[in-house]
Amino acid sequence: MNILSKALPLIAAVLLTIASSCSRKAEQAALPPPEVLVTTVTPRDVPVVHEGVATLEGFITANINAQVQGYIISRDYKEGSVVKKGDLLFQIDPRAFQATLDQAKGQLAVAQSNRTKADADVKRALKLFQEKVISDQERDSHTSGLQPKF
Repeated sequence: MNILSKALPLIAAVLLTIASSCSRKAEQAALPPPEVLVTTVTPRDVPVVHEGVATLEGFITANINAQVQGYIISRDYKEGSVVKKGDLLFQIDPRAFQATLDQAKGQLAVAQSNRTKADADVKRALKLFQEKVISDQERDSHTSGLQPKF
């Protein structure tokens, strides 16, 4: 019984809470009617606009392949413009090509200098051989590496 006497007030409190929440709610205050915008209709012409998503492609699609390597410093055509064979499309940085050309010119100068020296050595060796100053073997060693000029 001791448990029943302790649980009785708790059960009563729960029942009162449930009963009060189930009762009808007081009527809410009436809301004012919503605002509505009104306008007069006037007939007029309206442009018809159609929008769509598309991908466009030219009549002729050309691939541009580089014939040399380098850094592009300018693009000399407009996107979508008509180009002809031989038209300038891009300009490539000329410094790398100029350095290669300068290096080749330097190698040519060295080769020409070596050729001039070799020609002089052969001429000298033949003269000394005719004067019987050098042997056949020395003459052959001076003239063996020399190839004819073209």
